Amino acid sequence: MTKEALLATLDELKEPEFRRFKFFLRDDRIPKELVIPKNKLQDAGRCDTVDLMIEVYTTTEAVEMAQEILSKLQRNDLAQKLEHRVNENNDYD
Repeated sequence: MTKEALLATLDELKEPEFRRFKFFLRDDRIPKELVIPKNKLQDAGRCDTVDLMIEVYTTTEAVEMAQEILSKLQRNDLAQKLEHRVNENNDYD
């Protein structure tokens, strides 16, 4: 399941990386309708962050957004791992 793949990937981030991941979810360059409000992300843990991403984006968009942010964090290893996890389950909804 894509949610599980996203969660497994976020679980591999160190806490400072996870905070930066959430920061990038609020990026000004993201279309306004796709920005997750700061007040929802502020205290969100990894599970809640995945749930918010799935609520706001399509499943495919959530994976693509995560991969883009992971690349910004210089965690291309996790971006590739996420792609592998999703493709392994053939799980884009």
